[in-house]
Amino acid sequence: MIASTMLRRLAHTSAAVAPSAAAASSSSTPTAAAAAAPLAAGEYKESDATHLAVFSRASADQADARARALSLYRKWLRSADEIVALYYLDVPASAVRQRVREEFEKNRFVTDLGTLDIVLWKGQLELQETINLWKQKTHIMRYFEPAEFGDAKNAPFMDRFLQGRH
Repeated sequence: MIASTMLRRLAHTSAAVAPSAAAASSSSTPTAAAAAAPLAAGEYKESDATHLAVFSRASADQADARARALSLYRKWLRSADEIVALYYLDVPASAVRQRVREEFEKNRFVTDLGTLDIVLWKGQLELQETINLWKQKTHIMRYFEPAEFGDAKNAPFMDRFLQGRH
């Protein structure tokens, strides 16, 4: 039941993503005609609207998850300069790269494939939202607050309570 519903949704999205045959016949380039070919069952086409929109999928094994994590990490590092420019940040791109590294290091020892897939999906979603300007500058700057690094979180409760940070 669930599999048939997913196949229907896949067929519906494939038809919506794939260009129509009429558009391909009017095109004079051979690559446009090849792109207009109908997609086979289970085959995906990356969206033309954004290169960041990807389909979520389960990792086959630890090596696959590692390769996906490294790919996502490289995407984040390559886009650090663009993030600083888009949001007019007062921090250098090296600080953005350092913060990205810390976020990836935080999940370094996760071994469960299901958890890894969720973390990778959330990382991809964060990247897409950041690059597409679906966030505001304050959302980005929250990653650079000292409390995010654990300074205030690790203090004993009574110390935080007396300082008004409970």
